[in-house]
Amino acid sequence: MIIWICGLSGSGKTSIARAIQQFQADNGRKFLLVDGDEIRELFGESSKPDRFEISGRRRNAERIDKLVTWFNASGIDVVVSVLSIFPDLLLSHRECFDEYFEVSLVASLELLQKRDPKGLHAAALSSGGANMVGYGIEYKKPSRPDLVIDMDVDDSTPTEIAQKISELIEDKMNGLLTW
Repeated sequence: MIIWICGLSGSGKTSIARAIQQFQADNGRKFLLVDGDEIRELFGESSKPDRFEISGRRRNAERIDKLVTWFNASGIDVVVSVLSIFPDLLLSHRECFDEYFEVSLVASLELLQKRDPKGLHAAALSSGGANMVGYGIEYKKPSRPDLVIDMDVDDSTPTEIAQKISELIEDKMNGLLTW
């Protein structure tokens, strides 16, 4: 099972992914968390000058796809939290993974600028944001998500969202919804 959570920086991807991982663990199912920032750090990309340019972002996205494909082939359930700015990679997931659930977190730049846990939006505003997705780099929303959550409207906690996602996945696995 692959749960893929995508959205702009500060939308809540990692918080929700961690909550899903915990919810599933509490219910006897282990999920490995693959986070885009952590993978970039793990492979020593955090100090590379092009890490936030399209080329560096593409390299990290392809690396994440390969890792998740490998984990999936090994029977490991994975929850992924990543920007996902490359539509071709997102579309390929439906071909690669038998059990795949995609969540798109939608949030206005105003909300993201208020949240801004890493200070990325403030930095983008002050520098022009040439390499920031949503500013200088266009963010293309996923074309076929299984679930869209509007973070400007939905005031649920990450734990509540994780429970909702987990219940939808359970319904799919029990045949109540189709893959």
